[in-house]
Amino acid sequence: FKLGADALDLEEVINVKGIPYDQRKCFAKAIEINPRNTQAWCNLGSLLESGGHDALGTPKKRNETTNVNGRPYTGRECCLQVLEIEPLSTNAWFNLGDMLLSGGSVKFRGTSYTALTCLMRAV
Repeated sequence: FKLGADALDLEEVINVKGIPYDQRKCFAKAIEINPRNTQAWCNLGSLLESGGHDALGTPKKRNETTNVNGRPYTGRECCLQVLEIEPLSTNAWFNLGDMLLSGGSVKFRGTSYTALTCLMRAV
């Protein structure tokens, strides 16, 4: 019996009371049950941003969204949700930094953060 992000493979689907759930839907359901579940927010954010790796081992980005309680979220927005709950979350800061390595920035509580500043907050 496996728990957490390792419980399902990326493309695996399970049925619960006749409803199909993949990893994304499992994390979204966990957040619907407990909106302060930082682990589910962090895992969902990583899942939405990460597309695995290509044949050379280079990370591929998906940049997808999913709905949680009727609102669409990107991976970055999921990490920002974690920081609203737990501003010192090293996992959220690290994941945001990783997501921003290709460029760009995010705003959190009025301050703009780049990949470097996010990764510095993670350590």
